[in-house]
Amino acid sequence: MAPVSNRNLFISNFDMKKFIKKLSLFFIPILIYFGTNIILNYHAYNDVDLNLKKFDILIDGDSHTHRGINPDKFNNALNISQNGEPYVISFWKIKKVFKKNIPDTLILGFAPHNISAFNDLKFSNEKWAYEMFKRSYPIQDYYNLNKKIKLNYYILFKTWMKFNALKIWEDHIQYIGHYENSNLNDPSDWESSIKRHYYEDDNLVGNSETAISYLDSIVNLCISKNVKLILVSHPVHKTYQTHIPEINLNRFNKLKRKLEKNNTIIDLTFKKYPDSLFYNSDHLNTDGAERYTNELIGILKGMQDTLFVANFR
Repeated sequence: MAPVSNRNLFISNFDMKKFIKKLSLFFIPILIYFGTNIILNYHAYNDVDLNLKKFDILIDGDSHTHRGINPDKFNNALNISQNGEPYVISFWKIKKVFKKNIPDTLILGFAPHNISAFNDLKFSNEKWAYEMFKRSYPIQDYYNLNKKIKLNYYILFKTWMKFNALKIWEDHIQYIGHYENSNLNDPSDWESSIKRHYYEDDNLVGNSETAISYLDSIVNLCISKNVKLILVSHPVHKTYQTHIPEINLNRFNKLKRKLEKNNTIIDLTFKKYPDSLFYNSDHLNTDGAERYTNELIGILKGMQDTLFVANFR
């Protein structure tokens, strides 16, 4: 094999330098574009005013409070619940809201499925992960998230790049929900609902210590801000009730006994409602939400707590 001459090495090195220079000229504008977008978007969602209506009562949780509690029945209440919201995101969201808007009372959804480990899967499952990351990127703290939760880093990075680097976004607030319902009525889906909440590939997923830990964080946040916390659950259909796994129900009841020492808990999970009041097996429809919200207000009024009773019509 013929030796490589110094001249050929020089040409080779010269060509490589030209290539690197051209590559740099190509990438530098892109990096500047990405960097500028990241800085502008970061300041946009960190400095944003949420522009929330005046409220004394804040309602948060997943689809159960999203569909189950009508804020118009209260004086100065705001429902910011979203479908599928785990306590991890609830804590980040409430913490963000409390920076500028501190209510008298926080009503938070609290039912057996809220502490099921299926909530952990929402950060790794491809179907759920994009939605969770899209909502939470302006408020997230994944660095300090319990390591027991497996993050789908590919979707996390892809989502973060989309909403931070690719362009300037006008609306970064994807984490504020609202009350919404309809009068559809089909409670026959109990099997799919139970499987979604408590199973993965026909195997019980158990309970989420991460969800329980973040619920504790919400409790402590309310204490630090002098906000009264009310934990609530609404009735679910009898077919759903009887199939809640014992491991989840026992953990929920144990946690309820612990929390009710210092917090108000209104658990109506097993209260009987007519079939006509259910949207599906684990959600109320509009008429069901009307009845449940009125009952909730009646219970709270009956407690004669002068700190917040004036906020209920």
